[in-house]
Parts: sequence; structure tokens; C-alpha cells
Amino acid sequence: MIQCYTISADASQKLLRKVADVPGVRHVAVLDAVGLCLAHTGHEPVSTMLLSDWTVVARAAFAACDDLGQRCGAGPCQESLQTSRDGGTLMRALAGGMLLVVQYESKTPVGSLRLVVAEVALDLPVPIEARPATRRPAHDPFAGDQWSSDAAAKSPAPRPRQPSVVVEV
Repeated sequence: MIQCYTISADASQKLLRKVADVPGVRHVAVLDAVGLCLAHTGHEPVSTMLLSDWTVVARAAFAACDDLGQRCGAGPCQESLQTSRDGGTLMRALAGGMLLVVQYESKTPVGSLRLVVAEVALDLPVPIEARPATRRPAHDPFAGDQWSSDAAAKSPAPRPRQPSVVVEV
């Protein structure tokens, strides 16, 4: 069985709200391994297009930080913090390749935010067991009885064709 992770719809909103309650936090989102937004909460509405733009940029920025850590020998990136003139973005790796992204204002107590995010990052992912699909041969109703690899293996090999004898008079 393969160990995978997801987030619970009910529990995730409660945990994301815990992060959003830190003073100055504007938006909190969870991205999956390919960059799709699994959950979002924030203090102001945000368009789907803007949220999509954020997820793409966040994934790229975190991938760059991860690459830097790998190349310098520090290992995979666990957390990335970008501070800007009017606030910043905190990104935290979650189990299963997910990413927690927090957008905050300049007045946010970043130390407190980092502690809350680290705590939430441990509780947010939920392990699930994914069973690999079993492959069964599909039945082809148009193939007939002799058109399967099993039938070919069980049938005797065809005899070589004998050349025809042509007699001219």
C-alpha cells in the first residue's frame, strides 16, 4: 500500500482559521503537490484567477528555495519566508508534497506566526492508504475466442505452410 496524505474539509477550515487569527494575516491557503488550491481562508474576498496566480508563484518560489537548499547541502526546504515592504509570505512544507501559504501584513508578529504555522503544519495533513489499482484484462466482445494472449499461449504453434507444387503441361 502507498502512504498518501490529504486534508480534512472540516478540520482544515478550523486549523486555517487558527493561522488567520494571528494579527495581520490576510490569506491562508493549502496547495497540493501540483499547485492546486485545496483550501483557502482569508479576511477579504479573492478572485479565483488571483488565487490561481498566487498558487503558481508560491509553488515556483518554494521550489527555488528547495533547489537552493538541496544544492548547498542543507537538504529539502521546510519553510520559506519572504518579507516585503508591506508584509510578506510564509510558506511551509506539509506531508504529502502539500504546501501551506500565508500572506501577511507588515504589522504581523512573524515569530508568533511561524510558531502557529509550524503547529498547524503537523496537524493538517491526514494520512490515507491508497491501494494500487488491480489490472484485470478487459473483455473485448469483438475479438472472438482466439484473440487473447492467454489463448495464443495455450494454442499450438501454427505449422509452416508447405509450398504449392505447380505442374505445367
